Amino acid sequence: MLPVAALFPHLRLRAPALARRLDGITGLERAGDVLRVRVSAGGWAHRELPSCLPELRSRARELFGPSTRVELAVGPSDPERLPFPVLSSKHWNLVAFWAWDGTHWACAAVPKPEYRKALEGGVSPEPGFLGQGPLPPGGPAAVLPDLLEDLARKAQADRSYAHLVIPFPGDTLARDLETALYTAKDWGTPRVPGPVLQRYVGRIHCTDPARPPLGVRMAQGMIRPASQ
Repeated sequence: MLPVAALFPHLRLRAPALARRLDGITGLERAGDVLRVRVSAGGWAHRELPSCLPELRSRARELFGPSTRVELAVGPSDPERLPFPVLSSKHWNLVAFWAWDGTHWACAAVPKPEYRKALEGGVSPEPGFLGQGPLPPGGPAAVLPDLLEDLARKAQADRSYAHLVIPFPGDTLARDLETALYTAKDWGTPRVPGPVLQRYVGRIHCTDPARPPLGVRMAQGMIRPASQ
């Protein structure tokens, strides 16, 4: 029997737009023929997934068998929750919150233990890495290679691994960013070989654009002084 986590790579390959929305779930479990997807009330996944259920059910049956049923289970609201794959990763990883407006961008990377401690204390964490600058004509995808280089160096120095978290920008831009990410990981960049990027930087994770978590709000706040 395939593990329930096999659904994630299956969707990344077969239905990437649907897979992006699963970043916003709070849990995934399988009991017999029932696949239960847990979501936070009022959150991004709660808003997006009901209209995606026919496709999700079809994809789940492809993977787990024709008798598979998919249910949504709604839990308490939790707007500060990080994307599901980031939360389930190793606790010492870096979380790199990246945001942009029409003219500038900013990224704040925080070790996950420090970020969670700051949330519990109701304070803003100190970023262990901060990058910001004007947005080039190519948009965020043109920023990404240089940002990956800097994050890879930071993660390598810390013996960590960097996850990128962004407010969901729409499927077209998300696809462009993923293409730029995997191109850099395959071919490397002028300053960092591909295998180093593969080892120290993960994929891009989307979060609620209407109710972004604290880390994204931090990055957004760092944009404003640069753009004035």
